[in-house]
This record gives sequence, C-alpha cells and structure tokens, in this order.
Amino acid sequence: MNFGRLGGLGERPAADGSPRLLAFLQRALDRERPPARLTAAQAADLLGFEKDDLALLAARGLLVPLGDPAANAVKYYALTDIAAFSEDRPGLDQATQLIYRRNRSKVAAQKLRPSAADPVADA
Repeated sequence: MNFGRLGGLGERPAADGSPRLLAFLQRALDRERPPARLTAAQAADLLGFEKDDLALLAARGLLVPLGDPAANAVKYYALTDIAAFSEDRPGLDQATQLIYRRNRSKVAAQKLRPSAADPVADA
C-alpha cells in the first residue's frame, strides 16, 4: 500500500454524501476501493502518529480496535473510525497531549536511573 501520495483528486460524493471524506480516503490510501479495516501501522500512518502510540490511545479509549482482540493479537481499526478521528481536532489534541505526557514521564524516569558509566553511582 502506498500512503505517500496526498495530491488532490476530483470531488465525488461518498456514500454518506461527504465529498471531503471520500477525498480523504482516496488521497490517504491511493486506491479506488480502500480496505474497510486497517492495521495499527496503517492507522498510525494516516493519523500521523507512531504505531506504538495507538496502543496508548486505545488504552485511553480514544481509538477502539475492531472485535475483542487479545492483548498480544494484531489490532485492526475501522477505516471510518480513523477518518472521523482525523477530523476531530479536540480528540487529536487530547491524543497528542497523552503522548507528550508519556514521553515526558519516560525521559524523567531515565534521568532518575544511574547510568552504568556514572562513577558516582559506583562509589
């Protein structure tokens, strides 16, 4: 699948009457008929997040995987949910804040751990 091309396409109405949704799907997936479900990597690419971020967003209820997958199963997301989330500015803002908080926590935890090369920690 090629997710790289984001050039404009002609506006045709989607099944729900939204030419904007159809244009999003066509540009994002570069296919005539996009798949109805996406892997976490595909969904993350469309939303501009890292694949690992989707697990955090799903844990917080911002994204919901299809079915009832086991913790170690491949997660699939509905294309319609991803398209709707991509236009939800407050949701994207909340997701971005969650990711920033998680990253700040990771950095702070790393700063608290003494490194192996730290001579003060060995004393």
